[in-house]
Amino acid sequence: MQSLTAKQTTPSSKNTPSVEPKILAAQPHSNTSAQVESKILTGNAWYLQQPDTNTVIQLLAITQQQVSAEFISQHKLQKVAHTYQTKRNNKTWWVVTVGSFTDMNAAKLAMSALPAEVKINKPFYKKISKIKQEIVLVDQ
Repeated sequence: MQSLTAKQTTPSSKNTPSVEPKILAAQPHSNTSAQVESKILTGNAWYLQQPDTNTVIQLLAITQQQVSAEFISQHKLQKVAHTYQTKRNNKTWWVVTVGSFTDMNAAKLAMSALPAEVKINKPFYKKISKIKQEIVLVDQ
């Protein structure tokens, strides 16, 4: 995981276009009860309800919760980003992701739609199954 400070993110949010419509458009649309329920869940609970085979795009991993919140706000990701906690090297990390994609083509489409300011952090794909393994570390 890489650590970034608020200064290493990007310029003022006034010039940052919202990524929300592009990410939402790349996700499959269906009104299943699991998807409706997932809108209500937050934090680690949201990830635990996702299918193990789904993929997310990890945007940021940081040891300061405030920086993760500022990153989400600065890039207008409030409606599409999710954050989970994990532990690594005896430190708590907050990891920011977007999406929960059933196929890699949708994930690639969403990745290509990310603003350049977000891509600076070198986002990458991660399976929900891996995230669930990382979440377990919080309680150890």
